[in-house]
Amino acid sequence: MSDMTHHIQSRHTPGSTLLLGLLLALGTHTTALSQTRLWISGSAVPGGTQELTRFSTGTTGKYAFKFHGTLQPGKLYVQTREERTASTFYYAPKQVDSNIVNDGIAFASTRDTTDAAWAVLFGADNYRFTVTPADKRLEGELFAQWYEAWIVGGCVEDNQGSGSSAGQWQVGAGKAMTRSESDPNVWNWTGELKIYKSNVESNRLKINGQYGWTPKVLHPFKADQPLTASTQFWYCGPNDTKWTISQDGYYYIRINVFEETMHAEYLGTTIPDGMQATAGCDAQVTVTGRGIQVTSSAMANCRLYTTGGHHIATQSGTQVTLQMPARGTYLLYVDNGESAFTRKIVTD
Repeated sequence: MSDMTHHIQSRHTPGSTLLLGLLLALGTHTTALSQTRLWISGSAVPGGTQELTRFSTGTTGKYAFKFHGTLQPGKLYVQTREERTASTFYYAPKQVDSNIVNDGIAFASTRDTTDAAWAVLFGADNYRFTVTPADKRLEGELFAQWYEAWIVGGCVEDNQGSGSSAGQWQVGAGKAMTRSESDPNVWNWTGELKIYKSNVESNRLKINGQYGWTPKVLHPFKADQPLTASTQFWYCGPNDTKWTISQDGYYYIRINVFEETMHAEYLGTTIPDGMQATAGCDAQVTVTGRGIQVTSSAMANCRLYTTGGHHIATQSGTQVTLQMPARGTYLLYVDNGESAFTRKIVTD
C-alpha cells in the first residue's frame, strides 16, 4: 500500500472512502495500460510458471500477451509478477472457473487467488490464448493446422482484374506458400514482388489462410508496416492493414501460423545462387454441389481425403472430376510434379 493511500485511510476524513476507491481504480487502470510483462502459473502449466510472449498492437503502448504450446489438466493463473507476492495482481475471470478455451471472457484484477483460476480441462500441445490487459479480456483456442497459405496484394502480379474490377486485388493472382516438411505450422515462399502501378494499393500485401478472402487472414498490427521489418502478425485482426514493400525484387517470406511470427528478407533484383523461387501450381478448382473439378495446364495428380486422413479418391489428368460422398469437410491435394497445394473444401 502506498504512503498516500495509508494517509487517506488513517485520517478517516469525510469522503475519504470515495477518494480511496478512485485512487485504487486509477491504479488498477494504469497498471493494465502500462503492463509490459505477464506470467502464468498453476497446476496446468508445465514447469509451474511461464512468461507469456508480448505482442504489439495497433495502439502505441498497448500490448497483448500470448501463449502458444502445451498445457495439462488443472488450474491456470494469469499474474503480473513471476513470483506470488503481496504486490502481485491476478486476472480473475468474471465467470468463475472459466475455460481457457473461449470466445472472449472479461476478467478483473485482484490480489486474491480465490476464484482467480482459469480451467484447463485436458492436456494438449496446441493451446493458444491471448490476454489483453487494457481491454480486460482473455480469449483462447485449440489451434487447428492450416492447409494452405496465399500471399495476395497489388505487388504480387501485374494487371489484376478486368473491366469494372481492373486493378482490384484478385484471389487468383495470389502466390501459394509451401508448408515446411519439418513443422506443419511453418510456411515459406520465395519469389518476385513488384510495385505494379496498374493495381490499387500497388505496394501492399497480406496473407490469406485459404484460396479466398475469409475467414483466415494475417495482417500487420499497423498499417503500411514494412514487410522486412515485421516479426509478428495479427491473426484475423479487426482492421484491414497491409504490409508494404519499397523495392522491386525477390523476397523470402516465412510465417509460423501457430506462434504468430514471421520473417521476411529482401534478396535483391535477381535470385541468389543456390536459391529457387517457389513454383506455382497452375490449376483451377471448381466446386459444384458435391463435385470437384480440377483444371490444370499440366498433368496433375489429385487426391481427396477426409480431414481425418481417410483416402476417398485419386485421379490424374489435366481435366479431373472427383466426387465427395457426403456433406462435410474434405482435403484436396493437387500435385503437378513441380509444385503442389492443399485445399480445404466444405460441402453441405
